[in-house]
Amino acid sequence: MRMFRDLLSYAFYLHTIPLKQNFKMERDMTINRIWICCLICVSFQLLEIKANVEQTIRVLLIDGQNNHDWVETSQSLRGSLERTGLFHVVNLTSPGPYSDDDSWSSWRPDFQRFDVVVINYNGVLWPEPVRRAFVNYVRSGGGVAIIHAANNSFPEWKEYNQMIGLGWRDRNYGSARVFDDRGNLQSIPQGFGLGAGHGLKHSYLVRIREPEHPIMQGIPNQWLHATDELYHGQRGPGKNMTVLASAFSDLRQLGSGQHEPLVWVIPYGKGRVVTNVMGHHWPGEHSRNSLHCVGFQTIFNRTVQWLGTSKVTLPLPARFPSTIEAVLVNPVELGAPELPEGYRFLYQQRMGREVALSDFAFSDPGAWRYKKLQQGSGTLELFQKSKYNPPHRSPYNIVLINRHQFGSFVVDMKLQQTGREYAHRDLCLFFGFRDPAHFYYVHIASKTDDHAHNIFLVDGADRVKISATTTKGYEWGKDQWHRVRLQRDLASGSIQVFINDMSQPIMTANDKTLAEGWIGMGSFDDTGMVSDIRVWAPAYTKKNIEFFGGSIR
Repeated sequence: MRMFRDLLSYAFYLHTIPLKQNFKMERDMTINRIWICCLICVSFQLLEIKANVEQTIRVLLIDGQNNHDWVETSQSLRGSLERTGLFHVVNLTSPGPYSDDDSWSSWRPDFQRFDVVVINYNGVLWPEPVRRAFVNYVRSGGGVAIIHAANNSFPEWKEYNQMIGLGWRDRNYGSARVFDDRGNLQSIPQGFGLGAGHGLKHSYLVRIREPEHPIMQGIPNQWLHATDELYHGQRGPGKNMTVLASAFSDLRQLGSGQHEPLVWVIPYGKGRVVTNVMGHHWPGEHSRNSLHCVGFQTIFNRTVQWLGTSKVTLPLPARFPSTIEAVLVNPVELGAPELPEGYRFLYQQRMGREVALSDFAFSDPGAWRYKKLQQGSGTLELFQKSKYNPPHRSPYNIVLINRHQFGSFVVDMKLQQTGREYAHRDLCLFFGFRDPAHFYYVHIASKTDDHAHNIFLVDGADRVKISATTTKGYEWGKDQWHRVRLQRDLASGSIQVFINDMSQPIMTANDKTLAEGWIGMGSFDDTGMVSDIRVWAPAYTKKNIEFFGGSIR
């Protein structure tokens, strides 16, 4: 482009020179040559731009059901890919396990639009048209990455079992694969040895078995993976497997005493499937070490690039795990480049201990309690109907972060709905809360109408819908945590609500009626849980809540 600018300047310069008639023709011919050179430069520049666009790898990430925390896992996987700048990721969430036939009949992934499909799904069998389309996609050259519990899925689907080779099945399902002391891959026949399982979660050494494979090139022969499950006894047809990495399943960790496959490749038609059984993250766990492990992220990113392009250009990170130290990076932490200018990290409450309750003010303390979860983590639980009666038609169950009033802000929190399924099954987010008669709230519910799944204003009267956009509803599912983000800009009046997929808001509004106020969550008249609250903002006003009294004992 610098050459283009220089040539263009020279052409204009020639036009300004006064010349005699016998030199005019030669000057004009020179200018024509310059214009031709300029066009060539522009053409090459456009070709370069086109090439850069074509290098973007289109990825479809499928989730929606899993016995693991598929929300957090998908966010981490997506964040890991997007940080490289090489991938465009579309997150497609399936209907929930209790969805009706109409919901499933309209769920039709267009696999052929994507270079790679990443599967973070472990649930009910996909409809036959979806299964058929998926098989055709892989046979015709599509790439598929199977992550952790996705290899547990679909034991009754023959083609899927051929693609993954080994899955979470009992020992009578098929053969298993292990490495012997000489590094040879051995088969354990059907009906012998262990079925699928895992020992205690622990940090373990990963051993690279195919160092010349593009995914593994340059990766140290052994490195320490962060705390994770180590699957053993996976069963299946196991044909045409190339195992890229394994780990020793130690008997002292209640493992198998064998070197078990961790990452493997299987060709299927013209396509390829890579299974990676690392990446465990259980619902309710605050620790995401397995997903935040730089070794896991590196192999995952390289896998997706290889599946999409047949080559790997991603280098090893500057800090890669050694044999004595794992390296952790959170790929989805909301960082300074993603925040509006002037925002800072001003509040966090992870509910690690019961003392966390002192941070909050409750409309009815008797409806809330602290609940311990796995591994020392906890949650604030709305477990029963509130006795609070608001002055105007609006939600009954409210908890607010005390001593912090925010104007413009970004708030993230994890929510789980624990009530029964019905049209108005909901959880709410509150903001701009001045007093019980003046506040905003977001109502996230199963179905949308004028009183549900919208953004509302309570301004000295019954709630009024102010949403500019919304969706048809949101399926909370059962025993599932969801990451919810609410973003408000006080100057412009912009209000945006995100859930799980942080690229597209599920609701928007524009309103400046109320200024700064307290932030919180709750429900109209259902039950649920909240954990891991984080707030970014330019500033906050320190002020105690006086209109809600009492405390949880």
